[in-house]
Amino acid sequence: MSAIETDLIGDNTYGTAGSETSTEKVYRATVFGPAGTQGSKRMGFNKKTGRNFSIEDSDGGHHTWRQDMIREMLNDRPDDPFDCAVKITMWVFVSRPKGHYNSRHELKPTAPVLPPSGRDLDKTMRAVGDATKHAGWVKDDARIAWGEQRRFYCELGEPERTVVMMEWQGMTIGSKQKEALKKIVDNGPLFEYATSEA
Repeated sequence: MSAIETDLIGDNTYGTAGSETSTEKVYRATVFGPAGTQGSKRMGFNKKTGRNFSIEDSDGGHHTWRQDMIREMLNDRPDDPFDCAVKITMWVFVSRPKGHYNSRHELKPTAPVLPPSGRDLDKTMRAVGDATKHAGWVKDDARIAWGEQRRFYCELGEPERTVVMMEWQGMTIGSKQKEALKKIVDNGPLFEYATSEA
């Protein structure tokens, strides 16, 4: 695990997956190389055959990338697929352009902190969602109730990669309504609103 990943795990700004305060098992998978994407399906009509057809908008290598993600997920999966709400945290790390560094391989003051462009994170998350089902993390990717996605630059010399983590979120309201809501919204306005009448 890189230094930046260690910092992110300890920083709730980037999600609670893997935090030291989490009591639930966090499932984790890492695939090296550029992130894959999986697009939406477009419907069309073939005038010659008179039949409808569908085309998936995605990059050419998304099947291979998704298979790599499934393989990594199989190495760390629950005994049975979750059939309740889960949280998926996805971090995509991309290389910085050489122009961000000076001749001493130090970052220039003008280098951006976060990548302003790259693969469509929504489409990468779509591929990850499919992988969670095929790898047995969840019964259905519709169980992903909470998704967080971020794009970061790699540290100098680090490989590009996609890190995916899954946390169980199947708590019930019951007698612990305030605690459950607090965990979900982290003391935000929604928590204050939801508990103001309690």
